[in-house]
Amino acid sequence: MKITLDHYMHIARSLNNIRPFLLQARIAYKKSGLSDKRFHWDMVRHAGLITWLCDNIYPYANDDHINTALRRYFSDLQG
Repeated sequence: MKITLDHYMHIARSLNNIRPFLLQARIAYKKSGLSDKRFHWDMVRHAGLITWLCDNIYPYANDDHINTALRRYFSDLQG
């Protein structure tokens, strides 16, 4: 994973702040047939991380690297 551990932890903390919403949303996304990738990015947006990603991650990484980090974070989410 190209994203630094500090940056990954910031993403995880931000997503943890909306974790109760994540669990409900995950079920709704699966029922609607939406992709995991769509769910991940919508939750990043819901957590208010887009500007932070632009300022902190994109100078050294791209969407593929962010997707890897998001797959790791969401891999344990049930639903």
